[in-house]
Amino acid sequence: MELKAFINVFIAQKRLFLALFCLPTFLVVLYSIFFLEKKIDGHLTLTIVRTETEEKKEKLTIDERESEDRYDSYYRLSANETYTEDIVQMLSAPRVVEEIIAEATGKETTHYTLKHLKNFFQAQKESPHIIEVRYRVTSEDFAKKIPQALTRKINDISTNLDLLKNKGQAFQIISQEPVIRIHRYNYEIMIISALLIGLSLAILGTLFRFYYSQEEN
Repeated sequence: MELKAFINVFIAQKRLFLALFCLPTFLVVLYSIFFLEKKIDGHLTLTIVRTETEEKKEKLTIDERESEDRYDSYYRLSANETYTEDIVQMLSAPRVVEEIIAEATGKETTHYTLKHLKNFFQAQKESPHIIEVRYRVTSEDFAKKIPQALTRKINDISTNLDLLKNKGQAFQIISQEPVIRIHRYNYEIMIISALLIGLSLAILGTLFRFYYSQEEN
């Protein structure tokens, strides 16, 4: 088929071509307006602090206190590293995440899948003392309640389970105010993808219609 004849096929069926070309874009716009759920991105910084009980200090002799002061920096760093890694692991545990969500919302979490719970938080250790936590929820109020529920739950677990098995020494986390932003979907990519799909669909559909009509004739 010559180029001119090929082009004439699309000109002759321009209505079908345009309809198929615009269909995916129309569906994407429709979906974005009526079905695409609003999302809120939250970013939270957790700071690890160590506390020691007076009971431990009172039991130490003068020599033991001097020895502890000498090696305290090394052991403090090592202990913080371990504790921070434990916190990161906790924030991917479905049971822990489920309880944090339940406390923040006051609702049941049965509609969350295990995969969703496991990936709800993206926690990353930035240093032995700092953990960055990212999450995405459906409302600003929910996003603001996450930090308090998270810190309370993690601190409770740390106290009850004594993660570092070090009597007299305890760690706790302190959360900063979260940074909250409305999640912006990449509409440009969605529209461009829809246009490319529409172009492919229009070309194939028009050619199919042309060859089908030729066979009938």
